[in-house]
Amino acid sequence: MTGATEAAYDAAGSAYQHWRWSRLWDTLEVDVVLEELPTQGRALDAGCGYGRYAAPVRVRGLDYVGIDISDVQLGLARAAHPEIAGQLVRGDIVVMPFADASFDAVLCTRVLSHGASLDAASGEFARVLRPGGTLVVTDISDQHYYERATIPTESGEVRLPVKRYAQRDLAAALERTGLAIERCRRIAEQYATVPLLDVTVARKLAAR
Repeated sequence: MTGATEAAYDAAGSAYQHWRWSRLWDTLEVDVVLEELPTQGRALDAGCGYGRYAAPVRVRGLDYVGIDISDVQLGLARAAHPEIAGQLVRGDIVVMPFADASFDAVLCTRVLSHGASLDAASGEFARVLRPGGTLVVTDISDQHYYERATIPTESGEVRLPVKRYAQRDLAAALERTGLAIERCRRIAEQYATVPLLDVTVARKLAAR
């Protein structure tokens, strides 16, 4: 990830959680992600932010681990979920401090477009997944105007850095690591003329 991304999320603080776009993710994204995850095992939330997925992933039946580059967002996550504070780790998703084959599922929601190398992140997802494990990635569609959005805070407007990429480029990067693409889909707001979110689901092939 980039220093600009870390600084932006630190500056946004709790305002990000209550931002109008975050409420939109709750409506359009959460159920889509959850239905793709297994119902047992260990899940990694790569770029967990304030811990939006901590509770629903655990309700799904999975042990939850989160990693994020922002100390401020992690602090919010730990305050909201003190019972798993030790499972919320500071780190970069392109160089993660986890052993190989540590997780049955990885979710990465709206993170890669903040500047992560698709190849580096894909390699890490493949490395930490167990054979047969599931990866779910969501991100802003490259057709959407999201990069113009700003987060209002008490200290002023915060703009998140956004680097566009096509869904096919992510799929190609995942396949280069040996992950098999299961499905790609797009989600749009009601009455919208362009898609908002890309959803990519992949699986780590079982070792032969």
